[in-house]
Amino acid sequence: MRSFLKYFLLVLLSFNSFSKNDQKGELKLTIKNLQNLNKGKLLVLLFNEKNWAPDKPEKALKINKFDVFKKNIKVKIKDIPYGTYAIGLIHDVNNNGKLDTRWIPPGMPSEDVGASNNAEGGPFGGPPWEKAKIILNKKSVTLKPIEMAHLFKD
Repeated sequence: MRSFLKYFLLVLLSFNSFSKNDQKGELKLTIKNLQNLNKGKLLVLLFNEKNWAPDKPEKALKINKFDVFKKNIKVKIKDIPYGTYAIGLIHDVNNNGKLDTRWIPPGMPSEDVGASNNAEGGPFGGPPWEKAKIILNKKSVTLKPIEMAHLFKD
């Protein structure tokens, strides 16, 4: 009987630790300062550290698209396994599925962008992972509001 109890507890503990690794949650975001209302889609891109490239939607683990119908919107990204991530935002005004850039200065986004923690990039690239990373370790995590950056004005 005693060995059965030990076996039962071992199985129960193993199952419990396995299920924690499979837990999923959601991220709640407020995105502020959107422009070009009713044009294109807002791409909300979820990345892990290995594929962090907020200007390249094709590298995202998950892409959610939202209509841009007012200056400030709230969105949820659901069904995300617990872990460390970062969010990249692109207001894809022309709906071509990518971040458009200018020739002069080279590589400067011509569409509005944003990142989790309002992390900012430098003149030669997007924001660093360490500034943008967030941790999802419970059923629902509300991020600090993200302000869209308007880097290029016509």
